[in-house]
Amino acid sequence: MSEYSKHLDVVETAIERGAQDAMGETRSMSRIAFAAYSRAAPERAVALLRRFDGGLQEKLAAAASSYEPGAIPRAGEQAIRGCLLTCMAAGKGLCVLFVDGI
Repeated sequence: MSEYSKHLDVVETAIERGAQDAMGETRSMSRIAFAAYSRAAPERAVALLRRFDGGLQEKLAAAASSYEPGAIPRAGEQAIRGCLLTCMAAGKGLCVLFVDGI
């Protein structure tokens, strides 16, 4: 994980924004991303979790406890592709995708 440490703030920001997004599918994908992140960087995931209100903490903790690497729902795969295409089309300088076990 050390080679990625300079990007962890970006990953955390993406999870934080996605978990509070207006679209339910985006929130769902952010919960999955948080679950994967909690396996890869457990101490940082705990610190990230503390930033949220109690209801969101419960949802993220539940996602982390039931997470199985590589078990992204079919709709989630489509959402990830859509996010990547949107990011590339917008010409963003940095597109981050945190996927564990795919």
